[in-house]
Amino acid sequence: AKPGKDTGLLGSAVKEAGAGKPIAAKGGTLTIPADPGGALLYASKQATAEAGQLTIAMPNESGVPHNIVIDTKGKTPVIDKGTVDFSADFAPGDYVFYCSVPGHRAAGMEGKLTVK
Repeated sequence: AKPGKDTGLLGSAVKEAGAGKPIAAKGGTLTIPADPGGALLYASKQATAEAGQLTIAMPNESGVPHNIVIDTKGKTPVIDKGTVDFSADFAPGDYVFYCSVPGHRAAGMEGKLTVK
């Protein structure tokens, strides 16, 4: 069996979590919020930044514990609510960001950061 997709009004009533526009860094800070509704996703699966020193910030309003990790660059502590961050130097390239809470990454809580 293959699941279907609701193409009626209900299918467009709620925006798909994680399907937001790509997030761009501003002033040396890249803010990637956890889904405020508690889904195991970030607000977007795509982010962009310029090469150099970058602060990665993750606001979490949901009450579900989350963090954000970029391998070889850093990670934040797991929080239920609030904002956490880390800073690192980024060379141009693609990086994967994800939540390291058990089961969250497997459920889709990851995305791609493109550094130019």
